[in-house]
Amino acid sequence: MRALLERLGSGGLLALAILAGALAVHAGLQRPLEQDLRALRQQARGGHEPAAMLRVSTPAAQMNAFYGFFDQPVALHEWLAKLYGIGRASGVELPAADYRLQGTGTRLARYQLTLPVRATYSQARAFIANALNEIPVLSVDRASFRRASGNDPRLEVEIVMTLHFLEP
Repeated sequence: MRALLERLGSGGLLALAILAGALAVHAGLQRPLEQDLRALRQQARGGHEPAAMLRVSTPAAQMNAFYGFFDQPVALHEWLAKLYGIGRASGVELPAADYRLQGTGTRLARYQLTLPVRATYSQARAFIANALNEIPVLSVDRASFRRASGNDPRLEVEIVMTLHFLEP
């Protein structure tokens, strides 16, 4: 063993130490992160295989697959309750809202919400991000931010969102 160490020298020992450190980092950090990434990708798919979606060949089948995404087992009033719950959890004041049902001439309908919100910038952003993450049929059409006075940390934000759903 001593002869091997003398033969490698200090440069060889340093190279072995770096190699051992790299292997330890790979085993301790890289592999668990790769496993987490695979799990997150599987969770994000939500059981929908991209290859299965690509196998839909006819235009009618593609339209059915598209409309199938909006065929949610949640009623409109449940989405609204969830949206208001997300607002409360984010610390956002939702004193009122303007609701408009918009027909599209297709099987898909839109329920547009105009929400005047009073919150800090980070609260408003968290509200929007959480709403988009938790309500898959929601889109944000517009958000405008206005500060009432220069020293007030809270903003007046008008958020226009749309819930997309299938006509009954």
